[in-house]
Amino acid sequence: MRHLNRHLVLRMVREHGPVTRADLSRLTGLTAPAVGDIAEELLEDGLIERAALGGPRRGRQPVPIQIRPGGRLVVGLAIGSEWMRAGLVDLAGRALTVVSRRLPLNPDDALALAARLVHDLLAMPLGGRGRPPAGRSRLLGVGVAMHGVVDPAEGISILPPQLAWRSVPIRRPLEALVGLPVKVDNDCNAVALAERWYGAGRGVESFVSLRAGYGIGAGVVVGDRLFRGAHHGAGQIGHVTVSEDGPRCSCGNYGCLEAMASEPAVLRSAIRALKRGQVSRLLDLAVGDPDGVTAAHLYQAASEGDALAFDVLEGAGRHLGLGVATLVNLFDPGRIIVEGPLGGETVLAALRDVVKRRSLATNLTGVDVVPSPLGDAADIIGAATLWIADLFNGDLPSTDPPTSDTGGAST
Repeated sequence: MRHLNRHLVLRMVREHGPVTRADLSRLTGLTAPAVGDIAEELLEDGLIERAALGGPRRGRQPVPIQIRPGGRLVVGLAIGSEWMRAGLVDLAGRALTVVSRRLPLNPDDALALAARLVHDLLAMPLGGRGRPPAGRSRLLGVGVAMHGVVDPAEGISILPPQLAWRSVPIRRPLEALVGLPVKVDNDCNAVALAERWYGAGRGVESFVSLRAGYGIGAGVVVGDRLFRGAHHGAGQIGHVTVSEDGPRCSCGNYGCLEAMASEPAVLRSAIRALKRGQVSRLLDLAVGDPDGVTAAHLYQAASEGDALAFDVLEGAGRHLGLGVATLVNLFDPGRIIVEGPLGGETVLAALRDVVKRRSLATNLTGVDVVPSPLGDAADIIGAATLWIADLFNGDLPSTDPPTSDTGGAST
């Protein structure tokens, strides 16, 4: 019971801080002495701190307390299709230090790289040169956000469509390599969790967090619960067919949303147009070589008003809108949050237009489509939030039905 009360007090400090002990007693229903004892423990553990009081003070006033952001840290590790990124994240959801490396194709090499990044992060000066490294004393653990279908209970990468991995254990081998506890989940689920705690999903009971970049996927929160599905494959909106005659997708099917509207798909469209002779600022940025056009060139050209860059991004937005309209009709969310490099206004404007035209009118009432406020580190923050949610005992419980079959997944 004391353990549960400690979580309760800590959660109330996070949600209402700076807050006095008297307020905590009222919020939790615990006695003042019980709150006082727990608060002293949390102060001693470095999880909370006394808030600074502004202005003149008269007599003895209660000193409010608040979460100490640096009281605990988490290593957030994001494993994508081409890159691995890692960062130290504090309790305020801030990515303090971020490093990235090209992802090895072999899973054993990838896990070895992950371990090196964890060790490197813990040895780096925290807050600038001359400052001590983070070390392990304040570390909650390592959170891993892995793209594709993931079994979070066992920490296994079941099926990442962009990689030739099948049922690769992540949690236990990484724990052995780094000597720290590890949590693993799908990257879209992790980002949805971060949106719920730190982003545009705060206070929204049901929402969809759409990741749109190299791949496309979604984290679905329904009734304040993260929906994973019977085989952990929920949210794979990137593999919904939006064009029967579309190109082959990494999953093996044809015309998938990811094959039509992902960053690589958009780049291929732009390059084909350049090779057909279309005039574009993209060619200047790529020094005359159509095959040298990058995603960065595409976004820069669009910001400069280039017609081709605008058209291919708008086309991606229209296809994404078809996928999002499907999610709106299925889950009736209160908000759509778009995260990733394809979350710019050109894409969002086209996406919103299609969602408005293709969704059931009753499900559109009050729904807004907004960009994520979490920035480029959303996946790293999401990976870290797997641990932070546990610390405050406020994580999103899964709606997975009990099942003994966790080895299969549909794509």
